Amino acid sequence: MIPLGLKAFGELKPHLMLRVRKIPKVLAYIIRGNGNGREVLVFHRATVPDEPPEVPGGSVEPGEDLPAAVKREVEEETGLTAIRITRKIAAAPFYADWRGEWQERNVFLVEPAKLLPDTWEHMIRAGAEDRGELVTLLWMPVAQAKTALRWGQGAWLDSYDPPT
Repeated sequence: MIPLGLKAFGELKPHLMLRVRKIPKVLAYIIRGNGNGREVLVFHRATVPDEPPEVPGGSVEPGEDLPAAVKREVEEETGLTAIRITRKIAAAPFYADWRGEWQERNVFLVEPAKLLPDTWEHMIRAGAEDRGELVTLLWMPVAQAKTALRWGQGAWLDSYDPPT
């Protein structure tokens, strides 16, 4: 499967992707429920209410390892500090056509340490691009999120063993 961002790039040429520096990114799938009742935590940005929802994620800072980046991004975008990274689901190249850059998306399955409410608001207090932005967090059925998430972020939702 070719991630959605590659479609805008035209024909996929794997030998060229190896030569291009990919910007490291992380995504966090925070899942609750099981079977057909599985849901993923997503957020909507108040500044762009008509845009599709997103999962927590972002850039890996210089000198930061991937698990630390996941924890930081989850805390920045949700307010959650007590989480456990269950495992890495994928590492995949992705062409971000809106930025004109190749990214390596590192996707992780994350568990919160406690039960979470159905919805809440959070003010992002860190990160140069997002600081001061109000987001609404809510749970979305996994089946819907596969195609509804912004920037093709749902592409790997089938790539993990669902909790039982």
